[in-house]
Amino acid sequence: MTVPECRPDRPLPLVHASTDTQCSVCETRLVRQWNAAGVDYSWVDENGCRAGGTSPIPEVATPGEYLTYLQRHGWMGEYSNFAARWALGSGLLPWEHWHAPIHKPSPVAPGEVPACCSMPMQMVRDGWRCRVRHTIFSVTTSAAM
Repeated sequence: MTVPECRPDRPLPLVHASTDTQCSVCETRLVRQWNAAGVDYSWVDENGCRAGGTSPIPEVATPGEYLTYLQRHGWMGEYSNFAARWALGSGLLPWEHWHAPIHKPSPVAPGEVPACCSMPMQMVRDGWRCRVRHTIFSVTTSAAM
């Protein structure tokens, strides 16, 4: 049995996805930060943080400082709750939020998304990716098809 060739079903569109937007919670400017492989991204602020928010408590900006603050005020229930959530990876202080980008329309209309191996392809940093075999096709490569 031969395996079908992994090949896009049409010429790949050259797409310029937005590289910046704003957080829908705090209106901070966000930029697209790709992972090393270039197949996924996060929206981060200009400091490279995925979370935003400012402490309403003077001199308290880190989890350790917040725990010390709670202990100093005798709020052991909140201390235990926060310490457990932090240890389990909650990752946020009570006044923080995960940056949520303002929705922008897709740069590609649904009917224009190319397919490969019977699945819609994924737009990635360097072109388009087959979702089945994970082959990345650059737009310049597809022009030679």
